Amino acid sequence: MAAFSVAAFVLCFAFAGVAHIANAKADKKAYNKGFRALRKGDYAEAEKIFRDLLSKDAHDNDARLGLSFTLLKQRDLQGAYDNAARVLMVDALSARAHALLGSAILGAGEFRLSVEEFKTALALDPNEALAVAGLAMVDLYENRLPLALPGLRKAADMDPDEPDYVFNLGQAAARSEKYKEAADAYERFLLIAPKTDF
Repeated sequence: MAAFSVAAFVLCFAFAGVAHIANAKADKKAYNKGFRALRKGDYAEAEKIFRDLLSKDAHDNDARLGLSFTLLKQRDLQGAYDNAARVLMVDALSARAHALLGSAILGAGEFRLSVEEFKTALALDPNEALAVAGLAMVDLYENRLPLALPGLRKAADMDPDEPDYVFNLGQAAARSEKYKEAADAYERFLLIAPKTDF
């Protein structure tokens, strides 16, 4: 009887493990689908996917960060800020959350506060392209072109499929009178940007 109980107990854990793996695979598929929708410019679909993931697990930080980025793309700065801040409440070392928070703050026009968030993100992860681009955009807005241009080049190299970085690189290059580089950046933007960005 004891052996049967132990076997049943082990079997329950095995089935629970299989179910957990199946759910994880389904969630990974949903994340990928959400990020593909973002790249295509289908922000409403991406938002729906990330919100569905959060309805299954409100503590899913990856889904919350995906939602924050989606809302940022839709210029819902408050929603992007709120979701990034919720991630930071449970994971203060999330570079992506700091970068998203900085981007939302920058979008609201608070340069100084955004710089703090971008610097924190880069201290946590020097390869966070959103933070690199954010700092470079502050430099561009404050007419520090010699700093903005290399920063936007770096961000565009780190994530060459992100149209915002490429477009902003074109702007910085044009303002720096590097017209060939600007033309190349704008041409690349037209190739990678979803039609909703035109």
